[in-house]
Amino acid sequence: MKNQMKAKYIMNKLTTKQMQKVQELFLGASPEQMNEMANIFNEVRSLKAASAAQSFTAGQKVKWSGRRGAMEGVVVKSLKRNVRVEATNGDVWNVSATMLKAA
Repeated sequence: MKNQMKAKYIMNKLTTKQMQKVQELFLGASPEQMNEMANIFNEVRSLKAASAAQSFTAGQKVKWSGRRGAMEGVVVKSLKRNVRVEATNGDVWNVSATMLKAA
């Protein structure tokens, strides 16, 4: 299963029907199966975060919405799953790459 997840994935949204099917699967799963599904979910989320982090380069202008509202800044460094960003006010933040958008 891990090798399948490491293959390049296509970012698209699931349809309502697909989401209903996922819900049905969760409702019918045993506790052991729920744990396995949680592990799969966490692995996929981690892979997507790492892929997103690598899509940003130092010096690139970005924006995000965080605890302090809308923020903008410049990428300092891409980390494993996060991106270090210097905000316009001079603060340096480690921001989840999935929260960033190119400005």
